[in-house]
Amino acid sequence: MVNLVEIAGRLKEERKARGQNQAEFGALGGVGLQTQSRYEKADTEPGALYLARLAESGVDVVFVLTGRRGGELMSPETSRAASALERMPQQLREAMVVILDAGASIDPEKIGHGKSRPTLHDGRTSFKSEE
Repeated sequence: MVNLVEIAGRLKEERKARGQNQAEFGALGGVGLQTQSRYEKADTEPGALYLARLAESGVDVVFVLTGRRGGELMSPETSRAASALERMPQQLREAMVVILDAGASIDPEKIGHGKSRPTLHDGRTSFKSEE
């Protein structure tokens, strides 16, 4: 069950993790110091627009609302891939998205019918010839 006191505590935790005071953090969400203080004391429930603005600023709003980190909602592989994409320069990130989209459209039944095919072993790629 959703608990406003827990949300308030996680909101404060996110603010402190960013090294910001209430006025600075509140400004990210478009509110002033007093409103931010009320959110963190669970006197007032934060609204959707405030939370959306925080999310745009990189605050883990999923964590604030649920107590689970955003990456915990994805598989480990998806989380790793998303993290790697975020660290890439924009041009490379766009190229990788094109590659991922192309790979997602491949029929798995048609993979591996050639003379050689890639296989994965413990994160390393090797190529084995089929005889």
